[in-house]
Amino acid sequence: MSLRGRPKCTPRERAASRARLVRSLTQIPNFQVALCDARELLAEWVDKGDAVDLAIRKKIASLKRGVVEGSAEWSILYRRYREDELRKKGPQR
Repeated sequence: MSLRGRPKCTPRERAASRARLVRSLTQIPNFQVALCDARELLAEWVDKGDAVDLAIRKKIASLKRGVVEGSAEWSILYRRYREDELRKKGPQR
């Protein structure tokens, strides 16, 4: 159970829910196609996030002063570099 009293959803259930939303919004007659599209969009979103995360971690590791992961300084740098990377990539569509 979540804090709001609702049962927690699995990623598959969330993807199915999003697919139903996509189907209702775009009037796709085939639910399986909508579900497949939703899964592809989610996978693409996760892959982009992983690429950004990897680039940020490499940038922090390349610093000469050796910032320790989990420290306050590392968190600040991670946030700052993440904002920079997302700004470089432009608005997400």
